[in-house]
Amino acid sequence: MINTTRLREALETHRGVREPFRRFRREALRLFVGKWYSDNGAAAEQPINMIELAVSTLLQHLASACPQAKVTARARKLRPAANALRLALNHLAEYEIGLEGTLQRWVTDMLFGQAIVKVGVMPVQVELMGFMHDVGQPYVDNVSEDDFVFDTGATRKDGRQFEGNHYCVPLDMLKSSGLLPAATAAGLQPSERSGTNENGDERAETMSQGGIGSRARAERYYEMIDLWEIWLPQENKLAIFQADPNLQINGEPLVVLDYEGPECGPYHELSVEDVPDQPTGLPPVALWRDLHVSINSNYRKLTNQMARQKFNNVFPGRTEEDAKRLNNAGDGETIRGEDPDKIKTVRSGGIDQSNFAFFMDSMQRFDYMHRISALGGNAAMSDTARQDEQMAGSASQRVQKMADRLRTATAGVFRSLAWHLFYEPGKQPPIMFRIPGSDIEVEDRYTPDKREGDFLDYGFDIVPYSNQRKTPADEVRELDETFQIVLQAGPAAMQAGVLANVEGYLKARADITGFKYLEDLVTFAGPQAPEEQGGEMPSAGMPANTTRNYVRRSSGGGAAQQTAGIMAMMQAGQGEAVG
Repeated sequence: MINTTRLREALETHRGVREPFRRFRREALRLFVGKWYSDNGAAAEQPINMIELAVSTLLQHLASACPQAKVTARARKLRPAANALRLALNHLAEYEIGLEGTLQRWVTDMLFGQAIVKVGVMPVQVELMGFMHDVGQPYVDNVSEDDFVFDTGATRKDGRQFEGNHYCVPLDMLKSSGLLPAATAAGLQPSERSGTNENGDERAETMSQGGIGSRARAERYYEMIDLWEIWLPQENKLAIFQADPNLQINGEPLVVLDYEGPECGPYHELSVEDVPDQPTGLPPVALWRDLHVSINSNYRKLTNQMARQKFNNVFPGRTEEDAKRLNNAGDGETIRGEDPDKIKTVRSGGIDQSNFAFFMDSMQRFDYMHRISALGGNAAMSDTARQDEQMAGSASQRVQKMADRLRTATAGVFRSLAWHLFYEPGKQPPIMFRIPGSDIEVEDRYTPDKREGDFLDYGFDIVPYSNQRKTPADEVRELDETFQIVLQAGPAAMQAGVLANVEGYLKARADITGFKYLEDLVTFAGPQAPEEQGGEMPSAGMPANTTRNYVRRSSGGGAAQQTAGIMAMMQAGQGEAVG
């Protein structure tokens, strides 16, 4: 039995403890968007937005593409089942639930504060959480720090007594979902939203909604209801409460459900740097903020000094007529002067050189501490290429640390998704198998009969660098290197039945680079019979579809030499497309 009074008091206390963290995050977000994002953005202009530069640079390095799951099995007999689960996971992540966008927002949240995603399956027959949440389909949703609550008295996740989040759903949909007892659902009323949290602190979302009390928050097409969902790991329960206008728990729980999910719970957190004896990590923006504020404050001062800069002509009284003629004269015009040497030009205002030097020093210190230029490839960082290379390596190490933590956390998300796919009968994602030794692909579904063994028999990881988007130049380089390995394998590869598909290689390369003239330069006539080897090249008019006779034979290094010329020809078309 849940002690609602003690739970409400605990939630209010621990939400209050996190109020300074939410306030700091909200202020940092205002600096990030600047003054001209909305009327409720930064108070002053942010002309040199170092926070935005750092966020966009790191995001490109950390989460620019949808990651690919890697599933392993301890027992050899389970490897086919592990492969089926991998295919189902990757299809779900990339095509069903849009995991790429979720992870990008997760990384952005990590840079500003506490970053949380929630993994689960909504146990109802309506799309209660939004039209992108199919019934019975696992989901991964971002949870704002404004909406999260947890036991701040525990410095480790496995010591927390509760975790939970606030969310808002259409009232009529909740009533018809079957999630709540009929009598409870009938008595529900729509929520009134104020734009503040329970401690009175402004919610970050009001920055683009006109501030606290805006009609954009109150006037919604559907009547909405605010809920709190609390996970109690010791009881293995999920309790759902209605929230009052101040976002506090209101009354007894609407429903208490058995928690059905992985042991780690529905919430996954991501941080860059752990802080000893603290329940949450250190966000990078906490280190960026001071220099960002200093740089922009100084630059605004330099701008004002520049605006006050003036050049004035000063003259003694007896040369007043000369001064008038000088003021009225156009550029390059000759004028008469009785005593022009007495007229002096006086400069006032303008940029103070010590202020400018301090501004430049602050910019360099920001770069020195965080290596943003080295990561973004914006400019040389030092006097020599060797020093630049060392600094870029140092920057890469910092990013690699972030990438390693993201990889571990993302593997945890995939593990939770896999748990729901493994044990939930509702969703059966499509999977595509290729028949070994052929180009034939067979579409199937991840049905219960493909779920073998125990869930603990499987391990989960992320394919390295799969969450970083590759440029065409990167893909061409990988393609060339792989094909060269196949060619260099020579007789050994042929004896093992591995044949170099030059046609496929050239078409893939042309597709990546956008080379449009491949068919004009090369005729694909299919492999020749042994008696045709060394004869004349097939004419351009030969049919493209011919009978293919694959003959396994030994050959020297001539294949690589023959392909080298074609690669050189293709290279001429690559430069323009890849850039």
